[in-house]
Amino acid sequence: RISSELSAMLPEFPPKELQLAFYHCLSRAFKGDFGRPMWQAFVPGLVLLKEAIGETEDSYVLLPYVDSHNHNSSVTTRLEFQPRRQVFELRSGRDYKSGEEVMISYGALSNDELLQRFGFVEANNPHDVLRIPKSEFEDALDVMISGEPALKSGVTILRSGQIQDEESVLNALARVAQGNGQARAGMKKVIKKLLRQIEDYGEVTPSRMGGDFRRAELAENFRQEKLRILREAKIKA
Repeated sequence: RISSELSAMLPEFPPKELQLAFYHCLSRAFKGDFGRPMWQAFVPGLVLLKEAIGETEDSYVLLPYVDSHNHNSSVTTRLEFQPRRQVFELRSGRDYKSGEEVMISYGALSNDELLQRFGFVEANNPHDVLRIPKSEFEDALDVMISGEPALKSGVTILRSGQIQDEESVLNALARVAQGNGQARAGMKKVIKKLLRQIEDYGEVTPSRMGGDFRRAELAENFRQEKLRILREAKIKA
């Protein structure tokens, strides 16, 4: 929708160039409820009420200098908007030494999101996930899965080998596999299969990426982080 609106407003620019420019801006932008009238900041509980009834309207802003800070999921630094003064404040959760890099968190984002939106992969990212399509479990259990909301979009593996909505997922697998034991066996089978496939793929080298060193580095870092999740899941399973 945004791409079509941009093309309608700026017909002299090719749609692909407009889309690329938009995503460049989006990769540097901060999202939040920044555009509300100043008087609303003085009404206690108004923001919570608007969230409860679904009337919040997020805005995107570009913040020069602040958007130059690098990301780290573990930092306690916070970027806060002060509606009464209409300013942004970058607050640190600890003391910094002179010359030490101050980092911020871009949010609780997986490496899939970080790579797509910002072009990098975070090592040992606590928010990383691995999404396994439903078809993998159909193959492992030799069944067709239907009518199971918990499996409709596949299964998401979190860090430390945890399964998102684990109880619902395992119960759904048990129903289609006709037993909890079969469900757990199917989960182990899928994890081992994917782990073997990614390991067998081997290191992503520049020669495999047309000589592009940067793309090869990103792809290999991404592969290693997904291997990390699967190895943790194998131990957990």
